[in-house]
Amino acid sequence: MVREEAEIYDDSMVRGTAVVAGKARIYNHAVAKDSCYISSGEIKDDAVIAGKAIIGSLCLQKPLISGDSRVYGMVQGNVHVNGNIFSWEKIEANTQDTHIFEHGQWSISPAIEKLQKLNIQNIHGSIEYRH
Repeated sequence: MVREEAEIYDDSMVRGTAVVAGKARIYNHAVAKDSCYISSGEIKDDAVIAGKAIIGSLCLQKPLISGDSRVYGMVQGNVHVNGNIFSWEKIEANTQDTHIFEHGQWSISPAIEKLQKLNIQNIHGSIEYRH
């Protein structure tokens, strides 16, 4: 079921009793199925949100689920997932920094505003800190 301002594009699908609501966007070949609930964020590529998964925002921070991700747990906030989240996992990131889960590894991408305040420049693929 698609409710409120949610948007479904391309060949994406919502099946079973899945609910896509709020400002959630699903596109490319992504699928929401079973009894999952998606209230915000972007689901794209070939990602599948299934089972009793919950995808949503925390203090205006929205998740991005991409690639061949399979999400069965909870993902909320400023999180980019490109991998599998199991039903017992609960990921919450209420920060401006993006928490990235890709190929089984976690990393953090600092917020652009923080990089500008620290006066950091990207020089030929490496980060240089200037004082």
